[in-house]
Amino acid sequence: MPLVALDPSLDNITGFLPYFLLYGRLPDPLVNPGQFLALETLAMIGWTIIFMSTLLGMYYRWRKSDDSKLIYYVLLTLGAAILVVSPFLRTAIGEWSNDIVLSGNYLLAYFTEPLTNGMMPLFPYLAYGCFGGLVGISIASREKHRYVLGVVAVITIIMLFLGVMFTGDIEALPGAEPFTWDSHVNLFGRRALQLGFFFFLFLVGLALLDFRSEETRTRWSNRLGVVSTFGKLALTVYMLEGVMAVALGLLVAPLWPSWNLDLLNIALFGLFNAVIWYGILRVWKRYQFKGSMEWVMVWTVQKLSGKRSARFRE
Repeated sequence: MPLVALDPSLDNITGFLPYFLLYGRLPDPLVNPGQFLALETLAMIGWTIIFMSTLLGMYYRWRKSDDSKLIYYVLLTLGAAILVVSPFLRTAIGEWSNDIVLSGNYLLAYFTEPLTNGMMPLFPYLAYGCFGGLVGISIASREKHRYVLGVVAVITIIMLFLGVMFTGDIEALPGAEPFTWDSHVNLFGRRALQLGFFFFLFLVGLALLDFRSEETRTRWSNRLGVVSTFGKLALTVYMLEGVMAVALGLLVAPLWPSWNLDLLNIALFGLFNAVIWYGILRVWKRYQFKGSMEWVMVWTVQKLSGKRSARFRE
């Protein structure tokens, strides 16, 4: 979701949650149910799973080299290529794809819109799947901790560098013409900066928590119980946090009319939202988080593989 609204009248572009945070009311009319849930997240996850499963299946079936690290170079190169191509591809077909949606050809738009447009387009988000797969395979292959940390550090540095280089004046973004090179490069830079920040947190987590002794991991796990609780249901919370934020906003507005007037009030409102969510998750935990997106995915994998998961075990 963008941090700034492009235009108060463009409800479908801004999304209902940023609109609500900025203007204190829901878009009128609110005609798109997808604005209430981060449904595009599920589509992106689904397309990425299909892409990565196909790619890795083809690689391991047809590879001729005995070099176990070749897959790392393949994923790193492919991910970098997707990142480089993304602004060019969006410039080339972004407006055309948008015209297909506006023309009402929704069947064709189902396949063209996710490529470059929308909240989570496949270009560049497929690159994130490549980078995630690279790190995941290296950990599953029990590579040396120093090697894994080095890979994550390289990705972090590259993403942060690209983000700083290509992110322009965010405040000036609303004035940029849509589907132009400047707007695409700015958007690319912001996404790279976000990814670099997330990989930095991942790097810190691996170095301080995962790649430590069993005693240290247990001690940190007990200290970070709140973070662990949110981490187990991160996708579910992400998908529903918009609905929760709007509901809380409507409830507190009579007593707290200035909750969305400035960043400080919005930050306090966000903290209040997080506290409410933590209470919900504590209760949900008693029922092993049944019904959550994560629970559904774990249950499905267990049924298909015949293996048990310890994700929701204490």
